[in-house]
Amino acid sequence: METGGGTQLWCPKCDAIHECKVLWYENTSKGNFFHTEFPDLHWRERPRECNKCGNQFNTYEIDGSVISELVELRKLFQKIKSDIEEQQKAPTGLLKLLKTIKED
Repeated sequence: METGGGTQLWCPKCDAIHECKVLWYENTSKGNFFHTEFPDLHWRERPRECNKCGNQFNTYEIDGSVISELVELRKLFQKIKSDIEEQQKAPTGLLKLLKTIKED
């Protein structure tokens, strides 16, 4: 199926990097988008086809700052989750007081 031309991309079906071409998408819903709730969040969706196996899939292009923001949000989420788990293991404050009242 290799026809030449395209960009070296990871094909999800082949589970490897191969040349993939952009499919024509003028008459589809593909293209430039933004989120209505977060208008500063922009991306471009491109339909692709693997030149090796013919699998069709989409790629998404976003500004690098979005990746940085995502990493920071994931770190914050991990910290919050860890704090909650720690609180559940060692109750403090009101939970500790309620526990001692129950024991009396």
